Amino acid sequence: VQHVHKYDAKFFLLSDDDFVLGSKIGLKRVFDFCELIVESKNNGTIPEDIGFYCQTRIDVFMTRTDKNEKVVNWELIDAMKAAGFCSFGIGVETFSDRLLAAPSMNKRFINERDSCIVLDALLQRGLSPTINIILGIPETTVEEIIHSMEVAVEFFKKGCQISVTGLMDSFPGAIIHGHKDYPIT
Repeated sequence: VQHVHKYDAKFFLLSDDDFVLGSKIGLKRVFDFCELIVESKNNGTIPEDIGFYCQTRIDVFMTRTDKNEKVVNWELIDAMKAAGFCSFGIGVETFSDRLLAAPSMNKRFINERDSCIVLDALLQRGLSPTINIILGIPETTVEEIIHSMEVAVEFFKKGCQISVTGLMDSFPGAIIHGHKDYPIT
């Protein structure tokens, strides 16, 4: 509220990959935050047109049914849209299931289908995802680069933005950082 009134802010960028976490505590925090924003807009504390952008991951927009099937978490998407979130930077990284499970990516709990379902769901609700793709994943093949680019272009045609990183960086704390099979140059 302070930044809205002091600086006449119209839009907020939440640049933290962990802003939306899929754990119960993480999701509760996001739902509470969205509820607070909606209440503040409804009571006039902040203007109705304040918007939000955040970075997140595909898996946070998925939940599991009683039969343990992965499905879109429509409740989360709708709560974030109601609060004014209109755009998301999403670390898809690749549309290759093999690369998602590779040690350098370590995203073995999601797959291409999950990414496509979530992106379509966000678009269906009128939201604007930016797909973050990494072309130079250490284990990648030319065919996987081409496939990821083709799928990304199809989502571009549907209304997504595309952000492409050429080479994957390794930072301290990453599983492959300092690993003998992944030399750093």
